[in-house]
Amino acid sequence: MAYNNWFDKNPNPDPSFLQRRVWGAHTFGRQQFAKSFARGGMAATMFAPTRKEMLLSPWRMKNKEGSGAYMNNLRKLESMHPKSKGISKAIAGAQGGTRATGAFGKVMKGLGPVGYAAGIVAPAFMESGPAHEKARAVTKGLGGWAGMAIGAKAGMGIGAAVGSFVPVVGSMIGAAVGAVAGGIGGMFAGEDFTDTLTRIPDRMVDRERSRRGLDWGKHTAAFQTQRAHTMRQQSLALMNRGAMSTRSLLGQESMFVHR
Repeated sequence: MAYNNWFDKNPNPDPSFLQRRVWGAHTFGRQQFAKSFARGGMAATMFAPTRKEMLLSPWRMKNKEGSGAYMNNLRKLESMHPKSKGISKAIAGAQGGTRATGAFGKVMKGLGPVGYAAGIVAPAFMESGPAHEKARAVTKGLGGWAGMAIGAKAGMGIGAAVGSFVPVVGSMIGAAVGAVAGGIGGMFAGEDFTDTLTRIPDRMVDRERSRRGLDWGKHTAAFQTQRAHTMRQQSLALMNRGAMSTRSLLGQESMFVHR
């Protein structure tokens, strides 16, 4: 069950003015957004009866619409609010199968996984580097999606808890803004974390090459000096005249690197 405790009474034994307002928002929300409450959706976070529940609600398992847990939650809500037309309508719709979607809805639902896959693979096509950089871009995409999902949940709970100081409107705005901000922040954090993680092997290889002195070929500054340029010109002139053996002239510039 996504929402473990429906609280048939205010959970605060001696509620303050603010706690009474939060409880009022909770009872309002579970009647107006019964389907979301039964599913464990965003309304269950926005209109949770306590700030602790607001923080925990996004992390609970969600109930699939029409499932046994979903119907049990609706019936529990109906027992607490028997006169609520919204709850009765939600139950009748679930029992009558009106939740079935049309052709357009089915197409959009099917395109959902395709959209996620495209979002993950797209960075590989935008990356102009070699194959291993393309693979790293895909990994960053996965990290970004994961970070966005985690950040959105955390931001939604925190935003609702902070906004609950202004019941109903504050928790709604706080949850929405928190979900968006947390999702964006989580996406960037996930990409950075994944990118750093995938570059650890490269840094280990570079460190070992540096320790063994295998990367001396990268340091070409000694070959760009005026002295080296003059030596190349002299060597070429001597080779053209045949005055000296070619073997004795080639490779002498390495002396500048190792001095």
